[in-house]
Formats: sequence, C-alpha cells, structure tokens
Amino acid sequence: VKNDLGISSVKLEFFEKIGFAFRLTLKEEHYVRNKKGYITIDTRSSGVRFQTANLKENNERYCNLRKDYEEKQKNIVDQMVDVSASYIKPLRLLGAWIDAAMSLCHAALSSSKTYVRPKLREKDGQRFYFVTGPNMGGKSTYIRSVALSVLLAQIGYFVPCDEAEISVVDAFFTRIGASDNPSKAMSTFMYEMLEMKSMITGSTSASLLIIDEMGRGTSTFDGFGLSWAISRRIAENIKAPCLFTTHFHDLTTLSDSILSIGNLHVDALCSKNKVTFLYRIRPGVCNESFGIHVAKLAAFPDTAIK
Repeated sequence: VKNDLGISSVKLEFFEKIGFAFRLTLKEEHYVRNKKGYITIDTRSSGVRFQTANLKENNERYCNLRKDYEEKQKNIVDQMVDVSASYIKPLRLLGAWIDAAMSLCHAALSSSKTYVRPKLREKDGQRFYFVTGPNMGGKSTYIRSVALSVLLAQIGYFVPCDEAEISVVDAFFTRIGASDNPSKAMSTFMYEMLEMKSMITGSTSASLLIIDEMGRGTSTFDGFGLSWAISRRIAENIKAPCLFTTHFHDLTTLSDSILSIGNLHVDALCSKNKVTFLYRIRPGVCNESFGIHVAKLAAFPDTAIK
C-alpha cells in the first residue's frame, strides 16, 4: 500500500468494531479519494480509515475465525466452571476443616499451659458429681472447661490438661446461665425448665450433662425439690455423666444412697474477714457459699450486710 500510494505514513491498525484497517491523516486523505481498489470506511478527526479489497477479505476471515475461537473458548470455560462447581462443597468443607485445625494447633502451640493427648476409656465408676463451693470460686468455669475439653477430645484434638482420661459421648446437654423470652411469655424459670425437659428426655447414658445452679429462679423449697428429683432421675435412670453445680448443699447427701453420685468442691481459704479463692477442685463437699464475703468484695454497703 505504501508503494502503491507513494506515501510512507500509512498505518495498519486493529479496531474493535471493524477489525483491521489502514489509516492516514486528514491531510493525506486525497491519496485514497476515489482511488480504484481502495474502500474508505470513515473519516474522523483522527484521520481517514480505509481498506483494500485484499485486506477486507482477509479481515472478514480473521473476524469469523476470532468469533469461532471466542465461542469455543467460552464453551471450554463453561465446562471448566461446571466441573469446578462440583468440587465447591468438598473444597469448602476441607477449607473449614483446615481453618479449624490451624486455629486449634496455633492455640495449643502458643499457649503457656500444657496441652496433652487425651486417653479414651470406657464409662465406669461414679458418673454424677455435685460441685459445691463459694460464689466466684470457679465452679461454673470448671464445668464449662470440662465440657470444652471433652468436645476437643471428641473431635480429635489435644486438651489443656496435665493429663486427661475421657469417655466418648454422643451428645452435649447444658443448662447454664439465665435467660428469658418475654415475647413468648417465658420467664427465666420456665426457660430453665424447658432446657431441663430437653435434657432428661433427649439424653442417653453416653451423653454429657452440664447443669449450672438449677432452681435459682423459684422458691428455695421448689428449686431444691426439683433439683433433687432431676438428679435422682439422671443418676438412676439415664445414668449419664453429669456435673451439677449447686448451692443446695443438702443435695450432696444423695451420694449416701446412690453409689454413682460423687461430690466435688472448689477450694477456698476463709479467715474472719477474708476469703481467698484457690481455684482448685477437690473431692468432698463445701457447705458454705460465702455469699456475704462476695458482697463485701463488691463494696456492698456495710449497713445492708450487717
């Protein structure tokens, strides 16, 4: 084209809508005006675009081939997406497992406390324990930590203990904290009773039951009576491993008549005006809750305490 037109400034360029075309500046437009074998496409401020018959034919072939290529490429991509989509669920599950494993490994490796491999054993001996002791002594924290340690062992991870022997459980049932649901006309005690109903009707001898101070939301008489009856039901009929924190100290006498019931207590040192929490679990019963001492720790008015 340069030789035919006698001009060296001709440029061959690719345009998205029309494909390949030659371009000259507006000043050079007269070189192709009405020239045989040259087809002017358009004229604009950037110059005049044109094609030769040979370029037009090759350009059409190129555009058709490019269209076919893009369609086949799209089909291949669609097939790849379809195949990849079938792996999304297992990859998501694998990613979640790796995420959980890395998190637990990081916690175990970075902790200043010992993590050990738990030993799994068959159920035997005492399986129901009352946990007594002072307020703020660590009873609730203890039973929660036991539940979490059993859960960690159950899913195959080390547990934060010096040593651990744990039996396999088929479910976890907990009655912890206090909550209500006014929109459904459920008081705190009603909510508690619904949780206990779920526990005693849904648990088996292989379930782990965690009960934190049941019966606080009603009278002492009713709360104690229900706690007594539910404890007997769990120990004698369900026979599930259970930790039951309580300030109803008379409940601990059930160990005298039911061999599967034992007693644990949170250790504390008590002087005349001070309680020192040791945060240690020992066998036996603590018959005091030291509620007055805890009130003093909260800077409760002396006149009210007296």
